[in-house]
Amino acid sequence: MRESADEITSHHVQIIAITPATGSLVGKYIEAYGPYPFQVLGDPNQHAFEGLGHKVMPKWKLLGMAGIGFLTGKMKDFKPKEADKLAVVNESMKTSDIYQQGGTWLFDRKGNVLWKHIDETPGDHATIAQVLQALKKNA
Repeated sequence: MRESADEITSHHVQIIAITPATGSLVGKYIEAYGPYPFQVLGDPNQHAFEGLGHKVMPKWKLLGMAGIGFLTGKMKDFKPKEADKLAVVNESMKTSDIYQQGGTWLFDRKGNVLWKHIDETPGDHATIAQVLQALKKNA
């Protein structure tokens, strides 16, 4: 999203990222991984996630996917090698809900939903092409 922010916002929209983390953890994440050309907000009590109908992946399913990923070598870069990034990832895994799945939403100025994609798994994010197509459709 960061790499495509200019293209997305050229459609007269604002990008806001919401994560199930505390504000202090969001600050550490931005310091290690930032900067971002949009706001990143914390929702540690997951009110937005629950209110929008996002899914929580069962612990056994996520752990099973991770195990298969490690065995097949598809998750070799699961944790970053840089110390500052690794510290943020480790803290996040201990303090945030890593089972909470995200999504991508487009709202109009009145708060009406124009388009949505609710992630089923950690890798099931909307593509930039899907977001741009939805923006063009709802222009």
